[in-house]
Amino acid sequence: DRILGDRTENVEQSLTLFDQALRLVSRRDMPAQWGLIMMNYSTAYQVRIKGDRSDNREQAIKLCEQALDYIRPEDNPVIWTTTLTNLATSYKDRTKGDRAKNLEIAIKFFKDCLKIRTLDSMPTKWPKTMNNLGLAYFDRIEGDREENIELAIKTFEQIFLVDLKTQAPLDWASFMSNLATAYKDRIRGDAAENIEKTISLYDQLFEVITEANAPYTWATMKGNIALAYAKRIEGDPQENLTMATAAGEASLRVFLPERYPNDCRRVAHKLGEFYTTQQQWRQAADTYRKGLLASDLLYKASLSLSSQEIEIRDIHDMSRRMAYVQAKAGDLVGAVVTIEQGRARQLRSRLDRDRADLVGLQQINPSLYNRYKEAAEAIRNLEAEERLTADSFQSQTYDSERKAAFIYQQYDKVVASIREYPAYADFLAESDIDSIAAVVKSKHPLIYVLVSSPGSCAFVLTKSSQSAEDQPIEISPIWLADFTEAQLKDWLIVETEGAFYGGWIGDYYACRQ
Repeated sequence: DRILGDRTENVEQSLTLFDQALRLVSRRDMPAQWGLIMMNYSTAYQVRIKGDRSDNREQAIKLCEQALDYIRPEDNPVIWTTTLTNLATSYKDRTKGDRAKNLEIAIKFFKDCLKIRTLDSMPTKWPKTMNNLGLAYFDRIEGDREENIELAIKTFEQIFLVDLKTQAPLDWASFMSNLATAYKDRIRGDAAENIEKTISLYDQLFEVITEANAPYTWATMKGNIALAYAKRIEGDPQENLTMATAAGEASLRVFLPERYPNDCRRVAHKLGEFYTTQQQWRQAADTYRKGLLASDLLYKASLSLSSQEIEIRDIHDMSRRMAYVQAKAGDLVGAVVTIEQGRARQLRSRLDRDRADLVGLQQINPSLYNRYKEAAEAIRNLEAEERLTADSFQSQTYDSERKAAFIYQQYDKVVASIREYPAYADFLAESDIDSIAAVVKSKHPLIYVLVSSPGSCAFVLTKSSQSAEDQPIEISPIWLADFTEAQLKDWLIVETEGAFYGGWIGDYYACRQ
């Protein structure tokens, strides 16, 4: 919980100290003390910034389970309930194993904990456990979705038996926001009333949570209320869309690509949709550009093939959307470059080129390879650390923006060093209009076909011997505004006996039907 110093290193130091403590304390002779150390050890792994998040969570589960073998609720109710809560939370957030089973285990553990951690016996701990149980119900896969949301709402509403608004405003805001989200996705009841309830809850939240005192929570809530206004049934549709857009803009003001890339990408995706619906093409393009920058940072910080593939999927979708609105705004060159960069990223991922480059670099210059790994890990750690410290009411001991700028500067320096090797001159390099123009030959046009959610367009690139050097190619758009990605999927994908088929297999089944 140390405030001073670097958060990442503080957690690593705590892990070292807990490991040393376990060598001195015998679980047979001092089971209570040993269990307390194991509980805190597991908590440190839960909040660890370094290393793989999934592996850290697995280690937390292992430590909790070992601790519970020696801790009894009748002997140490506080330590026992805290350890069981840690275990339940780890299962709730677990990425390995069967997601549905993990959530069922989490729900059981939270319920077991609440048998002892009651409102009367532990009034400060009880609300957080109830909140986690509500979240587990909301995410639950087994059972009826409609009923699970009702259980989540019921659980969240019970929390407010405690006056948290003045005692713990950030906790109150977090719990109230979860309740608002549950009402936004509620299936039962009147749809319009559920959305109005959602907006009302967020309005209450903004009386306490501001951009100044809790920027991360505030920006998250602004993003959520934007979605509520976008779904709103009552009121004027255009006014609702305007309110949604304003809330999205406010959220993106905090969620900068360099500091919160995951959140930036998520909000930019929806805000870009709002702008597109209003045909505000340049604003849509600027917003998608921020989302693509965030996605690109996440891609570059991903060393494993699986994580790179996940990032590529998001980049490819946003690239298509951005290219379409760029073309609508009259920036045909920008649209073509965006399409090519998105295509190149996807092809590069399929060929596993970046990963192969890194393997080769490790053999040529192990020191530079390690510097790249460290720089990429620093980017991943940065966002995790920002999330942990963003809403602290206590003053920061370092300038977060300066730290982020330094980390990205170091990353760029390492990439520049890698590109000094002739074989790696194009490492992580982007395409530009000059490289595209070099492919286009006279009387041999190049055609890009763009199919996106808002519409489609074909770009015909031609070149003549009389073309000026500053404009070596001509780009002619052929608009297919009414043809969307959804329609293309309807053509190419067919459902047969509960299974979905695409490509030539889908065509085959479609012909048979």
